[in-house]
Amino acid sequence: MTLWVEIRCSGPSPAGGSCPEGHGERGFGSAIEESHPALKAAYSRLLKQAEGDGWQRDTKMLALRCPHCAAAFMAADPVEIAGIPFQKFIEGVELCVAGRPPSSWAGRDGFPTATQFRNAVNRFPSLRQRYEQAPDFKGGRGVKRAAPVAEERWAMVLDRLRAGERVADVCTGLDGWPTLKQWHHRRATDEGLSHARGEIRATVRRPSRPRLTPEERGERQRMSAERKRAADAKRHQLAREVNEFLRAERERAKALARAEREERRREAEAAEKARRNEERWLAREARLREKEQKRWKQAEEQRAARFAEEILGLAPAATRRVRNRNLMVNRRKVVRLRVDPPEAQFDRRLGKPDAEGCRYFIGPVPTSISVGGGKSMKPERAALFFAGVAVPKGYVVEHTCWNDACFASGHLKAVPANWREKPKKTIPQEIVEAAAEIVSHQFGVSRPDLNATGKRGSASRQIAFPRQVFRYLLNVELEYTLAMVAVATGCDVATVRHGNHLIEDRRDDQAFDDLMEGMAQRVRDLLSRGVQRAFLG
Repeated sequence: MTLWVEIRCSGPSPAGGSCPEGHGERGFGSAIEESHPALKAAYSRLLKQAEGDGWQRDTKMLALRCPHCAAAFMAADPVEIAGIPFQKFIEGVELCVAGRPPSSWAGRDGFPTATQFRNAVNRFPSLRQRYEQAPDFKGGRGVKRAAPVAEERWAMVLDRLRAGERVADVCTGLDGWPTLKQWHHRRATDEGLSHARGEIRATVRRPSRPRLTPEERGERQRMSAERKRAADAKRHQLAREVNEFLRAERERAKALARAEREERRREAEAAEKARRNEERWLAREARLREKEQKRWKQAEEQRAARFAEEILGLAPAATRRVRNRNLMVNRRKVVRLRVDPPEAQFDRRLGKPDAEGCRYFIGPVPTSISVGGGKSMKPERAALFFAGVAVPKGYVVEHTCWNDACFASGHLKAVPANWREKPKKTIPQEIVEAAAEIVSHQFGVSRPDLNATGKRGSASRQIAFPRQVFRYLLNVELEYTLAMVAVATGCDVATVRHGNHLIEDRRDDQAFDDLMEGMAQRVRDLLSRGVQRAFLG
């Protein structure tokens, strides 16, 4: 089995397609065996033959074209380049002709980058011909290029180097001599010049620098020190200027922040004032509406009272009907001649007692009960109120029958709000007084001064230290807890702990440590003789 490997022209169009001249006239077919290495070798041979006949690849190496189609392809304008419409390249050329360089628009608003634009101008003749009419945007930069150097001049350069001169002294760029840049470029590109330069370095010895006298060396060092001092002073002056500028910027930012805070404060005050005025206006309108409703109600009640007197004078039957029903005036209920008191209404809403004496509401339990005078209470408090039992402030109502749905006044009782809390352990008062008596006698302070006054920072140093010793004896020596000591001395736990640290630090002094040991022993002896030691391990 054989295969035919054939290369066809991609045609003059960017979309592809073989040109008619490419079929069969270019005899690039070859019969080979069906194997991958042989097929790859045949394809490589065909590519070399095509390149030898003038076939060309495009810039991205994606297509191969014959010479005629390649010329047509280069002359035709593509639809887009690198995903950018070709029209954008044309618009870029027009902008350059109008005097705007590519640096002002390249890479923005869909235009190509500067590199893409230069490549397209160099590739497509239509763009290049129009771009030649644009001004030279690099002409004003003032870059002067050196004139070319003749070969005789390069020979003269080598002669001067063999004579012992330096490259910097020879390549000055003046009077036809090359510049240092031309010298380095020639050395990099000309092997003969580079070889000659190596031989000159190996054979020519440069004269050594003359030795300096101590006076000259000292003068150079002095001048170097002067230059260094001048550079340091300049650097320090620049640093001071920078710091001053930064300080001014910080002050300006602070002033701006203060102004913004003041503006926000004024706006907040204005908003608060407007809110208060609005609330006052709404409250005034509410009071006016309430007064108007009261006046209207009083007028209606007076009118209804006159009508009731007329009706009551007619007949006993009409009198009973009015007494048992609401009086309607203009289809509004304004007067009820007989109204039960609040306690009777509350009692009527409760059912009969059960076997245990509990009474329950008929229907849902209300959230509040009116007790008269425009006041209302919770049902359990209302039951005690109607029974003549007051509930003091800080007390709650509990059910003695342990039935929360019962509202019988006999099953309700007012108890303190914290009656469920367990009592806290405290230090016996006789122990506190015994320790306080020893401390007050030792330091010469009164007994009330050993307890905290409740005002932070008000105690003097002469009083604060005895207090710390007093609390230390109760906590450390008598082994009571911090919470019990805080309750007994009228302070918080943090104050007791802080005082203990201070006393422990001072006990490093042997005299003070002996004093503390003596007071602790006296407290223990006093307790062992007559005071009951409670809660001690």
